[in-house]
Formats: sequence, structure tokens, C-alpha cells
Amino acid sequence: MRGDCGGYYSTIEEDRKERAMKYALMEKFQMHNTDTMFGVASSDRVELFTKAQQLGFDGIEFGLNPDYTQDPFWTGKGDLRQEMREASRETGVEARSLCLHLLNHEEYSPASTDAAYRSTARQLLEHVLEACHETGISVILVPFFGTALLQSTDQIDHLVDEISACAAMAESVGICLGLETSLEAADNLAILERIASDTVRVYFDTANAVFLGYDVVQEALDLGSRIVQVHIKDHPETPVLGKGEIDFRRVAQAFHQVGFGDYLVLELPTSDDSVTQANLSYIKRMVEKGE
Repeated sequence: MRGDCGGYYSTIEEDRKERAMKYALMEKFQMHNTDTMFGVASSDRVELFTKAQQLGFDGIEFGLNPDYTQDPFWTGKGDLRQEMREASRETGVEARSLCLHLLNHEEYSPASTDAAYRSTARQLLEHVLEACHETGISVILVPFFGTALLQSTDQIDHLVDEISACAAMAESVGICLGLETSLEAADNLAILERIASDTVRVYFDTANAVFLGYDVVQEALDLGSRIVQVHIKDHPETPVLGKGEIDFRRVAQAFHQVGFGDYLVLELPTSDDSVTQANLSYIKRMVEKGE
């Protein structure tokens, strides 16, 4: 699957009908420009595989933050990447994706109007593609929020150019790039049309859609098979799924309707294992039983 990402996702409509939904937890991180912490904490990334297994998850979404230059995942120093691959094999928990949190800062954004920043972003993406390939990660989340929020046609033009330039490398190593933006479905689909690569998809976020004023169910239906992966969350201050504004039963129905059968990643502000397990049980009920 990972060795032919483009071909894999070009037949996604047929393939997804035969696959069960999977669930991933997020490595702990601090949301840009806030004090809010999301995800599950662990002493190190290798141990997080065991924790994910104990909590009942199928995979993990790791993160790369603005202090990335000291991160052993980035530097390649030591045996972290190989140890992560071995931990995945031993636990059966997939190192599924990597969220590039630092791209929410304009100085690292591939959509920046500053050419020097775009150059930095391209080098960063190329390096991360190599690191993810070595580790076994198959999806890279490329976000555009914070000071990198998309607010002009020039930014979108730069996004298209830079992601197009990285798409061939991503496809060669079997990794998909998931764009997470503040734009509605039609605009995201227009961007994908311009990039014209099966290895570039949309990373959907249930809460983003709602709090940007979009109809979350219609957005999911409109994006359809162009969704590579999903962040499951409600309001950033709502740690318990089902207690907020989003009707996850209808959202789950929309995923089924478009044939989405891939990873749902819990992006929630809680460090309580019992709450995390309850949230996992809840979203599984919505997806698998529609309760």
C-alpha cells in the first residue's frame, strides 16, 4: 500500500468499501497561539505505541513543532526512527501520520508570500518526507492556520506551486500529503484540481468545519473520496465527545455515504486515559452502530 500511494488512492472508492474504519490517538502538542494542550502524553515516542495499544487504538499521529531542529525524529540522530518502526511491528499499532504543527507559523509555510519562507518550507517538507519514509509513516498533515492562514489568492497560488513540487517525491516514497485549511470544500477541491496529484488529499477536521461556519456533514459529502484522514474533535474546550455541538452520528453517516473507511484521529484536550478511552468507545459506536 505505501509503495504506491497514488495508485492506492486513485482506487479509493472501491477499496474503502472493503476496509473497516481505524482509530488513532495524537501525540501531545500545544495548539498554536494558545495554552491548550491536545493529545496523549507519554515519556517518549517509542513508549507511546504501547500506550496506544493499551487504550485500544490502531495508530498514532505524531507531531513536529517549531523546536524541530532539536527533535531526534528530524535530526536522525540515534535510533529513534528505527525504534519507532520496531515498536509498531511489536505492538501492531501503526505509525500512521505526522502533523507538521510548525507550518502554522508563516516562516515555515509553503503558502507564504515571502520567497525565503517558501524555500525553507520546501526543504523542510523534503526532509520530512525522507524521515517519514524511513519510519513507516504514510500521511503527512500540512496545515494552514495561525499566522499561515490562507487569506489571499497569492497564498493559494504559492501553496499550489510548492505542494506540486513536493508531490512527485511524496508519491515516489508512498506518502500522502493531507492539506488542512480554513477553506470550504469547493475551494479545497479547486486546489487539488490544480495540483493534479493523487498523492495530495484533504485532511478533514470536524470542529474546523463547524466553527468556520460550514455545514460539517455537507463538507464531508462534498469532499468525498478526496479525504485522506479525519481529525475528530468538537469545541477546543470540550474534552468529551457527544457533549458539544457536533452531531457525530450524522457525521459518521456522511463518511459511510461517501465510502470513507480510513483513520479517524482523536484530537482532544484531555490527558485522562479513562476519558480518552470513553471518547474512543463513543466514536466507535457512532461509526459502527450509529447509536
